Parts: sequence; C-alpha cells; structure tokens
Amino acid sequence: MKLTTRILCFLLALALPLSAALADYGSQAVDISGWEDDGSGDMPVITPTPEPTATPAPTPVYRAETVTTPEPSVEPESEDAPEEEPSEDDMPEEEPSEEPAEEEPAEETSDEDTIEGMDEDTSASGERAPFKGWSKKTKYQYVRFGKYPKTKDGEATPLLWRVLTVNEEEGTALLFTEYVIEMYPIIWVDSQKDRDNHNFRALDDIRGGDIYGWMNSTMIDTMFTEAEQATLKDTGDGVYLYILDRHEMTNPDYGFSKAVYGKNIPSRIAPCTEYAKSRGVLLYKGGSTYWVNGLRPGNPWRMSIVGYNGHISYAGCGRQNVGIRPGCWVYTDQVTFVSGSGTESDPYIVEAK
Repeated sequence: MKLTTRILCFLLALALPLSAALADYGSQAVDISGWEDDGSGDMPVITPTPEPTATPAPTPVYRAETVTTPEPSVEPESEDAPEEEPSEDDMPEEEPSEEPAEEEPAEETSDEDTIEGMDEDTSASGERAPFKGWSKKTKYQYVRFGKYPKTKDGEATPLLWRVLTVNEEEGTALLFTEYVIEMYPIIWVDSQKDRDNHNFRALDDIRGGDIYGWMNSTMIDTMFTEAEQATLKDTGDGVYLYILDRHEMTNPDYGFSKAVYGKNIPSRIAPCTEYAKSRGVLLYKGGSTYWVNGLRPGNPWRMSIVGYNGHISYAGCGRQNVGIRPGCWVYTDQVTFVSGSGTESDPYIVEAK
C-alpha cells in the first residue's frame, strides 16, 4: 500500500511539469501531432515556429521617361536678315559721363508736329522757301538734294537730308544725311594685320587721312552735278562734304542729346542703306556705326564713332566697317524748292538755280 502510494505520487510529480510544458508549447502553436513516443520517456526538442513576418510591398522603381528633344528648325537665312555683331570698338571706352542719357530732344516726329509753325508759302512750286533748322516745336525740316546709290545693286535715288541749322549771316544751311550711305575708312589700309596693329601713319587731324580726299572727289561727283556742287560752301582746303565733329554731334541746338554715353540715344541712331551694308557697314539692332570727327586724346590712330545704339566711342582709323554720314553747308539763295512740304515723308525737292 505504501509502495503504491509512493509510485502514484512520483507519477503525479512527473505529470505536472509535463502538463505545464505542453501548455506552454501549445500557446506557441507548436504542432506535435506527428511525434511518436520512442519509449525513452524524453520529450522531443521542438523549435517553436516563428510567426510569419509580413513581406513588405516592393518599392516601385520609377524610370525617367526618355524625351527626345527635336532639333530646332533653322529658317533659311535671307540676304537681308543677318546683322553683324558689334565689336568691342563699338562700346564706350571711357566711364560714362554724369550727364543724363535720357535727354533726347530729337524724338521721332509725326507729320503734324513737323508742319506746325511753318510758313504757308514753303511748299509753293518754283519759289524759294526758307530753310529751317531743328526746333522743339517743328523738329526737323527734310529735303531731297542730289542722288546716291541706295539699293544693294547700287541704283542711285534722290538723297534725303535733314536740316540741322541755318546760319542767317552767311546765308547757309547745314544738311546732314538721314542715313549712313557709304563705307570708307579714315585711312585706307589694305592689310587686316596692319589695321589690327595700327601699322599706319598717325594723325593730327582728320584732314590728314584719306577719307576727305575720297569724299570730295569720288563721292561728291557721284552725289551732285556740277551745278549742285556750285551751291556748296567750301569749309577749307576744298572740303565740301565733311564729317561732323563731337561738338556738333552733342549739340542740342542741332537736335542731338548732350549725353556721350548711354544704352540707347535715339537722336544719333541711324541705319545704313542697303548699298552701304553691301559695302561692309556694320548694322546691328537697327543702328549703324559711323564716323565722327575727333581723335582719341593721346592716341592718333583712333577716331570717334557713333555706335549702333547712339553712344560716342572710338575705333581704329583703318576700320572698314564704319560708315559715312556726311554733312554739307548749302547756300540757301542758290537753290530752289520745287515741291514738297518739308516732312520726312514729303520732303522738299531742292534744285540748283
């Protein structure tokens, strides 16, 4: 009896740990259904199955869409379209002056503004009408006098001038071409290398160059008849056609801005004719570069120019893309106003008597 009790107590002592172990394994969802007792009385070593881990959704890979950029279409280049880029010589070489560049007395005018204040008898055919210089009220008076090549193929057409001022004592009027009409250097130098290196004679004055000799022979004979040339004033040494100087080109009484420098000075901007462009004159953004009389101080190889935007700067005297915008003094009592009203669109037609 005592032996039986001891055996039962022993078996119960074994059963309690086993029950606890099975309960613990059961809570971990361990599957032991396939285990068979091998008679050893030992519990199998079972590794608990880990809880399944959620597989993260794959991260989408974005691939840049290949975009083919079409080649820009290039329109065929017309003969008149390209405009030459300005060189460094067309930019101011000195610090801007203190004077405001905004002062522009010579703005674009309408026919009504130009005609206002003019005498009624100025358009009478065959009569002498008075020349009038620039004024704030009437702006410029325009005349056609002489002829010069204008088209690309060199066809000569009546030449358009603006009247800058009138000298009542002398009985002369200063005419200035509306456009840049020709190309010629201050000094003719054949070699580009010599031009770049200023390998040519130094000047004391523009009259020591080649330009005045050419203007008052080849140019003047092309522009005027003998009778028309007889109406012009000799400014000295046989110079009838000349290049306006810096003082004249900054004279408000002539309709020009006093400012030397500025991003845009309309009163001095002038395009070139097709003929002048074909001769090599620089044209950029509607304006052309042309000579102004005035050597750079301390540099006898560089002459003043008006740049494409109206500022005044300097360029080498041998440059062969700077244009000519000539001026001349005409004796008013030696010409007749044939027709017109003096506006830019209807200029006076002037003939020698």
